[in-house]
Amino acid sequence: FLSFRCFCCVCVFRDVTVGNTLCFVLSFAPHPPSLFLLLLFIASPDFLLSCPFTPVIGVRQGCLLSPVLFNLYLKSIMREALEGHHTSISIGGRPLCNLRFADDIDLMGGSNQELQMLTDKMVDRAEAYGMEVSSDKSKVTVNSNDNNSVNIAMYGKQPEEAEGFKYFGSTITKDDRCTAEIKSRIAIATSAMSGLSKIWRAKEISFKTKLKLYKSLVLSIFLYGCESWTLTADHKNAGQMMSRPGLVRV
Repeated sequence: FLSFRCFCCVCVFRDVTVGNTLCFVLSFAPHPPSLFLLLLFIASPDFLLSCPFTPVIGVRQGCLLSPVLFNLYLKSIMREALEGHHTSISIGGRPLCNLRFADDIDLMGGSNQELQMLTDKMVDRAEAYGMEVSSDKSKVTVNSNDNNSVNIAMYGKQPEEAEGFKYFGSTITKDDRCTAEIKSRIAIATSAMSGLSKIWRAKEISFKTKLKLYKSLVLSIFLYGCESWTLTADHKNAGQMMSRPGLVRV
């Protein structure tokens, strides 16, 4: 399975105002018609609450509208960026060219040229909506057993190509193996186990309570993201070596 990937971060929200762009975005979102009409009324030239002014900031930090508007804008950006795009990657017969979570977007292409084209379209659409993709925070990689590399540009810069990095708490490597992730999970779970040593030694706490604490505070850390692991015999042995001492201490 060969895939060229670009992990993008949409990090700048330059200007969110009640105007034509916002009304266009809201026209694709499910909402009460009365709300849309109210926004159009506020945005009309005949509706004046104060003297005209030029907005210099968007929504304030902590405003409840901020994540809602952000998601609506990002949805419109990706809809336009993917319009007419045909990916060469499929999983289980289903075409797949991107994975999204909040402002983190994982773009995927079957070739370097395909990934560059998809990245250019997303950057172009983001700028059209007053948003920007951070080239400094973006990373690229190739999922392949061969010595392939990615060579794409973003704003005239080449994003860093990483052999492996953390993404949503999980370690992603070029060979798609979970060895590095399992070792990292074992180390973090072992550290958490040691930090609770006073609880394990406490005689006034019952074994039943300690076992519940072990499962919720230690084992949950080790098993984070395990649904995506492809286990081998060595991985299973490593997991058992981590859990046995923990259960003994409990």
